[in-house]
Amino acid sequence: MSESSEIAVEYLNWNKARDYIINVNPELAAIIDAWDPDDSFGFYKATYRYGDLLSDEGELCLPMHNKGLVLLSDIRVPASIKEDLGYSSFPISISIQKATEVFIELNQRVIPLALFPMGSLIGLLETLDPIESCCIRNIWTVSIGARSAFMLPKISDTQTHNKLVKEFNLTITKPNTAFEHFEVFKQLARSQKFSDKDWSCDILIMNKKWFERDYKNYHWLMFNDYLNEYMVRYSTYTRNKSTLDIMYQLFVKELADSNRKTFAHLFDTLKHMVSIMVGAAPGFRPVFQEDFIGPFTAIQKVYLDYYGLNYCPTVMAPHHYNFMQDTRPLYYSISQPTLFESFPRTRKLDSYIDDLYQLKSLFETFITLARKGKFRIEKTLLENAIKNTHVEYFHTIEEGAYTGIKPVKMMIDSDPTLTSVEVDNKIIKMKFPEVSSFVTSCVRLSSLHKKVE
Repeated sequence: MSESSEIAVEYLNWNKARDYIINVNPELAAIIDAWDPDDSFGFYKATYRYGDLLSDEGELCLPMHNKGLVLLSDIRVPASIKEDLGYSSFPISISIQKATEVFIELNQRVIPLALFPMGSLIGLLETLDPIESCCIRNIWTVSIGARSAFMLPKISDTQTHNKLVKEFNLTITKPNTAFEHFEVFKQLARSQKFSDKDWSCDILIMNKKWFERDYKNYHWLMFNDYLNEYMVRYSTYTRNKSTLDIMYQLFVKELADSNRKTFAHLFDTLKHMVSIMVGAAPGFRPVFQEDFIGPFTAIQKVYLDYYGLNYCPTVMAPHHYNFMQDTRPLYYSISQPTLFESFPRTRKLDSYIDDLYQLKSLFETFITLARKGKFRIEKTLLENAIKNTHVEYFHTIEEGAYTGIKPVKMMIDSDPTLTSVEVDNKIIKMKFPEVSSFVTSCVRLSSLHKKVE
């Protein structure tokens, strides 16, 4: 442990840290094994609970023995740890067991940037980009597990919520929106009566020694090259934004040539859908036997046993679409958007169907023009994603009311995970919550490369 009686971190040299890293990031482990650095090259091991913040608006958070969290700049953090981890606003960290989510909360909405699986390197941009670069370091927050996850059916009934409050000693009022579900989930996960209260995540945080430049050391150069290649790999969409902007200008020209107009918020939505299609931004899909995202199997059981939910307690969580690998569909909600809106609108229920119908027309035009070679995207990830993705549109309407818009009840025909829940190690089927605000007006992406289950 550290010399502090309050900060719950443990310093590990490479020999001790290796056992954690080799199973989740063997490529990095092999590079460091070949180097065999001395004990001054180390990691601080910290254990976090579901919903804890690893970074709060760009600043590292460390756990305390009393289960609380403090910022690295806090007076209770020993000077030696501050010095060893102060090389970056968010020192490079590796999750050993669970996923982490990068997000921002804005106007009672959660906007997810990325969901990182275990073994991922987090904090690369903050560490490797020069201080005076365009990298803004005090915006994004990182949670342990999925912050933007929510229950698909409503869980806002006062009487039944109060049963949970009493049974699990909660301090939160009923959640009226999906934005508020997370706080309930987090408090449940901390309850002594919660069946998965041991859900936790070990994080290894690199100390400053790794980033002392040593250009004469072949092994350090290999390590540094790996970090930079890793950052390049995960920033391809962002780095090509200027080229993508030209593509959208070509699209605007095609629309203008055909005397077609569109609303700015729909154009923003189309661009966001493209980023989801190439895996740059996350969409949502049901959590199904994926407790590395959060202790959701236990949370679902709570809502069946104590809340008495009559619908399937489907939990939707962020996921990066991959047309080469995904066998399950991904969803994006018009009525529950997760994009930065340049022209926010006050929406009414009857406007969702209009937005969805116009988005469908706009997106189909974009895809048609792309396939005709109008945007010069040949032999790119975007071209392959368009060719290998089936797009469907759903709304709470009767079939045939709008051409090409399917009724929500048809969503379950090709996605059984919407109505499946694991209870006591058995998969059971339950009623689909067709009145959920998320599915009121949504888009589904399914891979044509892999057969959808």
